[in-house]
Amino acid sequence: MTPVVSVIMPAFNTGRWIQKAIESVLDQTLTDVEVLVVDDGSTDNTVEVVRGIRDERVRLFCQPRNCGVSAARNRALDEAQGRWMAILDSDDWFARRDRLASLVALGEEHNADMVADDLYLVEDDKDYAWTTLFSEKKLRFEKPQWVDLLMFVRHDLGPIKPLLRIDFLRKHRLRYNENLRFAEDWAFYVECLLADGRLILAPWAGYAYRMRQGSLSRGVLSLLNQVESNLRHYLEDHRLKAYPEVLAVLQKQLAMVRENRRYYRVMAPLKEKKLARALVELAHTPDFIWLFVRRLPRIVSYRVRHRLVRLDLPR
Repeated sequence: MTPVVSVIMPAFNTGRWIQKAIESVLDQTLTDVEVLVVDDGSTDNTVEVVRGIRDERVRLFCQPRNCGVSAARNRALDEAQGRWMAILDSDDWFARRDRLASLVALGEEHNADMVADDLYLVEDDKDYAWTTLFSEKKLRFEKPQWVDLLMFVRHDLGPIKPLLRIDFLRKHRLRYNENLRFAEDWAFYVECLLADGRLILAPWAGYAYRMRQGSLSRGVLSLLNQVESNLRHYLEDHRLKAYPEVLAVLQKQLAMVRENRRYYRVMAPLKEKKLARALVELAHTPDFIWLFVRRLPRIVSYRVRHRLVRLDLPR
C-alpha cells in the first residue's frame, strides 16, 4: 500500500533521542506512513537503535560518510513513496498523535502544497515547553493562515517543519542545496515559494523542537555566516526583482545578521571561557558594549520566561 506520508529523518549521532522520534511517528493516528531514516555517518549507536525497532514502516539508509543534513534529506526524498513528505529531525518528536492526520486534512481541504503548524520549543531533558515558535515570531491567528513569500521572510519562518506534496517537489525539481549545512531549511522553503508553492499554517502546535544544550552557542558564528550568504544570494537573485518588499526585508535582515555576528564574535568565546580570544575580538568590536546593552532586556526576558513559563505538551 502506498503510504500517505513519508517522514524523512536525517540522523547523526542521535542515538539518545531517535527512538522517541520514530515512536512518535509510529504512534500517529494516521497509520499509512513510512519513516525514512538516513544515517549520516554516525559514530554512536544511532544505527543500532533504528535497527532494533521492529516495524516494517521504518526504513534505514546509511550514507557512506558524513555528507550533511541536506544530502541526507535529498536521499530520503529520492526514496519517498508517499503523497506527502514530512520533516522530522531525529532529536525532535511529534507532540500530537493526530498531527499528521490533521495537517494532511488541512492541506487536502485547501489544496496546499505546504502545510505546517506551530512548534513547541523544549529545553533538552524537559517534558514541557517554555514557548512556541509562533509566539516568538509575534504570529497570532485563530484560523488557518496563508503565507506568501513576503510573510515568510518578514516573520523568519525558516524553523517550521511542514508537510510538502511530493509531486509538487518533483514537478519543480526542488531539492535541498547540498552546499548548505546551516539554514538549509530556509533556502529550501524560499525555493518552494518562488515556484508558486501554496503554504498554509495551522494555528495549533504539534511539533516538539528540542533545544539541545550548547548546540546553538557552539555553531552560532557558522550559522550566521551561512545566513548572511543566503541573504546575499537572494538579494542578487533576478527572480526577486518582482518582489521589492521582500528585497527590503532581506536587506534589513542582512544588516541585523552582521550586527549579531559582531556581538557573537565576543560573546561566543566568553561562553566557552576563552577569555584571551574574547579580549582580542573585543578590541576589534568597539560597539560591543552598545550591542550588549541593546540586547539586555531580551536576555532578561528570555531567562525569566525559561524559569517561569511552563507549557504542558499534549498527551
